[in-house]
Amino acid sequence: MLKELKNLLDEFIPTHKQEVDFDNQNVEVSKYKYLLTRAIVPDVPELVSLDKITYGDLPPLTKEVVEREVQNHKDALFLVVRHEDQLVAAIICRILTDCQEVIIDWLGVAKEFRHRGIAKKMVETVVAKAENLGLRYVKVLVDADDAYSQNLFTVAGFTHHTNSDDMIYTIA
Repeated sequence: MLKELKNLLDEFIPTHKQEVDFDNQNVEVSKYKYLLTRAIVPDVPELVSLDKITYGDLPPLTKEVVEREVQNHKDALFLVVRHEDQLVAAIICRILTDCQEVIIDWLGVAKEFRHRGIAKKMVETVVAKAENLGLRYVKVLVDADDAYSQNLFTVAGFTHHTNSDDMIYTIA
């Protein structure tokens, strides 16, 4: 009887978050083949380098922060894209099941792999994962002067709300 009550309560009041799974995907974007996979600890040095290349003088992602996020499978999704064993892109997302949303925290693509559709493919993958998890929103904060990112997210189906800097994709 107590076990049945506990199971019923767990169904309505979850006491813990389940790990967010992600299966490796071989993807083709603009006639190039890539591996889209969850980041792992050995990726950390390449990810820190990618951050420096992508965001320059902005406060950097530290090795410790990246390593912690890579190991967080409960409320984060940290994906990387590899081409011929080279890390060429990554995206970090925060999964907020209580708010029914995914927040894209960080996205970077190596300079020589930009404008090939890789960023759009990562965003589409995150949106599909949010739908799979039953979440209603995918959000990203884009700087007002970052026309390239605004265009990327607009093309991916995000809308800009005039009362905030967030671009929001609503899952129908």
